[in-house]
Amino acid sequence: MIGVAPAAGRQGGRGDAAVEPAAAVPAAAAYPPGAEAAGGGDRPDIPRCCVVVAVRNHDSTPSERKGWAAMATQREADEAEIRQHIDRLVAGIRAKDLEGLKRLYATDVVSFDVEPPLRHVGIAAKLNNWTKVFTLFEDVTYEVRDLTVTVGDDVAFGHGFGRLSGTLRNGTATNGMWVRGTFCFRKIDGGWLIVHDQVSVPLDIASGKGVTDLEP
Repeated sequence: MIGVAPAAGRQGGRGDAAVEPAAAVPAAAAYPPGAEAAGGGDRPDIPRCCVVVAVRNHDSTPSERKGWAAMATQREADEAEIRQHIDRLVAGIRAKDLEGLKRLYATDVVSFDVEPPLRHVGIAAKLNNWTKVFTLFEDVTYEVRDLTVTVGDDVAFGHGFGRLSGTLRNGTATNGMWVRGTFCFRKIDGGWLIVHDQVSVPLDIASGKGVTDLEP
């Protein structure tokens, strides 16, 4: 890890302030343990603001490095699992598989869906929303774009864009609309479940209407 302080300005020009050299500082006092001067050291002719300090990674213990590697590996595995979770969500919607979708949510999921009311609480309410969609569509597809996932130890979140499209029961084909989607996950009994989701479109303040013709 390299930290570089901003360099001093020019000297001697009209309107420029002269920069006085910093006083000599003993190396032991200038740099914290585990750091060394990459340039300048304790030379009095180089201002400390221009010294590059390099922190030596080899000062960490083998057990610490092993722990960091294990943490990075676990984060990668968790992100892959969450992305697969979203893939299963997409597949469940396309198949109109309510039982499959039920397994992806926590029982106390709170959903801020695109339709009223402001809040839908519990797995029954969430599945009721999907039932309405499946009743409206003869064939339905769902797609997710630009999904970004951030993972912690036992909570995670993702955001992206989603769109429902397909053929309605009356035979009308529809391309649907792109919405903004956020998914919040919690690790429960060793597996990731959706505990909160939110779907929205931008609001035109002047008209008070949602904007539904935007594309990612």
